Order: sequence, then C-alpha cells, then structure tokens
Amino acid sequence: MAGLHKHKWSFLVKYAPDHFGSNKWHPPQPSTTDRWVNVYDLEKIAAGESIVDLGAMGYDKLLGQGKVSKVLTVKVPRATASAIEKVKAAGGNVTVEFEAKPEKPQPKKEEPKKQQQKGKGGKDEKPSPQAKKAK
Repeated sequence: MAGLHKHKWSFLVKYAPDHFGSNKWHPPQPSTTDRWVNVYDLEKIAAGESIVDLGAMGYDKLLGQGKVSKVLTVKVPRATASAIEKVKAAGGNVTVEFEAKPEKPQPKKEEPKKQQQKGKGGKDEKPSPQAKKAK
C-alpha cells in the first residue's frame, strides 16, 4: 500500500495501526554477551581453587576454545555445548543458570510406500500378446 505516510494516513490509523514498527534487524529484547571467557582461561581464573563462579566475576558466557586439565566446578550464566563437554571430559562439572531452549526435533520424512506388483493372474496384469493369439 503505497502512500501510507501521506494521503492514506487516516486509513492506516483506523484499519492498520500495527503496520509500522516491526524491524527484524532490531529485535525487541536482544541477547547480548558483554564478557566471555574461554575454557583455556579457566585454570588461570581458578588460581588453585576447584570451584569457579564466573557469574560473580562478571562473565556472561563460557566458550569452548582450548582445553582444561584440572577438575573444576564452574557456575556460569550461559555456556556453549562444546565448553560443557570439555569441562566434563576433564572430570569437572558445569552449572548453567539460564538453560538454552533445546531445538525442536525435526520430523522424520516418511519413505513413500512401494506399490505391490500383482503376480500372474492378478487383476492389474495386462494380457501378453501370446495369450491374445492363443484365444
């Protein structure tokens, strides 16, 4: 509908008040990560302790780059799957405060059913040219 900011404004106000306002590049509540830390930094941050509270230290997210060799218990607001996997592989544990919603499993595609072919004498079978001559 061209001209909605001009001569059709009264139509817009009356019949389509929500026409303007949605913008996919600026979501209403964007999720921002201000400070993050990688797995390879955990041993430096722990400084000899076995329990690390990254949320209290001001970190928002644990990322999965690097390796960890110590057994650590990490409490963090958010973490990637690879980071959790690496800390657990070293014998540690990760407590995530805000769990990400798991993706919905996609439905499996059903294979098309094969049509059964009729054998000799079936209704769908066409008579062979030799059978026609024999009659």
